Parts: sequence; structure tokens; C-alpha cells
Amino acid sequence: MLYITCVSVFGPPVPDPSLHPMSHPFFSQDAWKFGTFNGTRYHYLSIKSTGSKPYILLLHGFPNGPFGYHAFIPLLTEKGYGVILPELLGYGDTHKPDDIKEYAYKKQTGELAALLDAESVDSVVLVGHDFGSPLAARFAGYYPKRSLALILASTPYARPAPTGLNPDFLHTVFKPLLGYENIGHVKYFSSPLAPKQLDEHLDIFVGLLYSSVEDWRTRLCPTGALEKSLQERYVAPVEPWFDEANRKILTDYLKKTGLTGPTAWFRAAVSNVNVEDESTLDPHLKLPYLYISPEHDATYPPAVSKFQVPHFADITIKHPATGHWVFEEDPKGTADTVLVWLQSKG
Repeated sequence: MLYITCVSVFGPPVPDPSLHPMSHPFFSQDAWKFGTFNGTRYHYLSIKSTGSKPYILLLHGFPNGPFGYHAFIPLLTEKGYGVILPELLGYGDTHKPDDIKEYAYKKQTGELAALLDAESVDSVVLVGHDFGSPLAARFAGYYPKRSLALILASTPYARPAPTGLNPDFLHTVFKPLLGYENIGHVKYFSSPLAPKQLDEHLDIFVGLLYSSVEDWRTRLCPTGALEKSLQERYVAPVEPWFDEANRKILTDYLKKTGLTGPTAWFRAAVSNVNVEDESTLDPHLKLPYLYISPEHDATYPPAVSKFQVPHFADITIKHPATGHWVFEEDPKGTADTVLVWLQSKG
């Protein structure tokens, strides 16, 4: 497995100070690094483990990026766990390819494996949130010997499929169960118009993301709802825990990152870029699995959790009383759940 670290006589690359809201200590830690792995440049956070504690590979979701874990990480590291948190493709200082084939999970997991090699980390506990969940699950599939346990939140495990993600088909399964279309927004995010429109209506979009579950069910998730909300400039009341400081950090981050790279994940998902690679993957994962399914998440509410059960011999499902952004809304409660579960697995 090839990897090349970015080192020169002039020292490591210096982060672009305009790219992150550097006033927040999360983005100014010395533990942030650069590296090029299998030809792809990554920006990532690496914090050493202490004692015999394993490393936790945190894979973030859309579109909050690595900041979604900022309050969760200290609760892991104070217990001795090592943490590796990459800015994934399309985000921040990491490479932002235009070709959706670059976002194929097999390619990305290979790059992550090379990153672990560079950090001398043999195996990890995988944690994925939102779009980080399928990437974490595929890492477990492609690298089972390097995967100690799997923890997914807000987006459940999905077995390899013979086609790309198809929201219309999934609505035939989920709408009778839920009473609404839960992933119609995927069709919008995967459209060529989405990046520019989201950039132009960024404050409206961020407000919707952190609004109530009722707004998600009517204003974000159903097919066409998000586009209509943007066109109407609908100002959604945000949840009380999402304060103005965090809103500014996320908004500034997305202004600098743009939405072209982050939405490329959706364009890749609805295509067939993963189909051939995943045709030989075992759909049944043989490692301990914790799924955190928030009670107030409109995309994949608790009723959807049952569909993944047949694929695991060791599965635990928890339903915290939060919305989709569980690592931000309740970092301590989520960390307690994760740490107790990890301890129970030895």
C-alpha cells in the first residue's frame, strides 16, 4: 500500500488561515497534519493513544465536516483513546476532485488505510456519522483485520447493492412505514444545480439543517421540499442547543469549502461507481456493531433500524433523545454510550 507524506526542506504544508475559522481552538491544534496517501492529499487530526487504548477513526458527515466531532473528541482522548479524524474528500484542505469516481468507497478506504500506515496504526475502532457511516462500513468490509469494532450514527448500515443509491425505490419501502419521504433531499443534493444554489442560500440551508424534526419532515426530506424552502427563503427556527457561535463557525467553514466537493458524495452515491467493487464484499460483517439511532432524526428514524439486524451477529442499537446531529447536540451522552459499549466489548 503506497503512501507519501508531505515533507520538504521547508517543513510541512501550512494550512490556509482563510480556510478555517481559526479562532476556534479545534482548528488550531498542533495535532492537525497533512499527508498524501495513494496520491490523494489529506488534512487530518491525529492524537496519540495512551496506555493500551485503541485508536478511533472518526469519519464525518455532510456538510458539517470534522467540526461535528469537536466536542466529542476530548471525551475520548481524556480516557486514553487515540483519535484520527480526516477531513474527507471535498472538504477543507483535503483534495476536492471533480471526478465522482474519486469518491468510490474502495478508493477512499484504501487512502484511509494508507493514512493509518503512515501513523503506524494497525487497527481501529470505526466511527461514522451521516455520510461517514457508509464509508466506515465499507472500511470494515474491505479491511476486516484492521477493524476492531463499528459504530455508526444517524445513518444505518446498508449492504452492498447491485445499483447506486435510489431514493425513489427506498421511498417505496420507507414511506409506508414512516408516513413521509425521508431521503428525497438526496436527489437534490446529487443534482448539478445544488452546489451553486446552496452556496447562494447558505444561511437558509444551515438553518434548515439545524431546525426541528418537524421541519426536516416537511421542509427538507421530501422530494422537492428543500428546493422549495430555498426558493421561498424559508427561515427555519434552529434548535436551542445550536448557538450563534457554532452557526457562524459552520457557515464560515462552508463558505470557504464550498458545496461542490461535499455534494459530490451524493453524485457518486446515486451513480454506479461502487457497484463493481462491492460485488464481492460479504454483506455480513463479523465485528461488534453499535448503531446510534436518534429518536428525533427524520432521515433514518428508529423504525428503520431493524433492516440492518440480519447482517450482524453482534449488534447493539441505542436511541438517544436527540436529533440528527447527535455528536454535537449531546457529546457527553454520546461519549458515555460509546465508552460503556467499548468497555463491554473488551
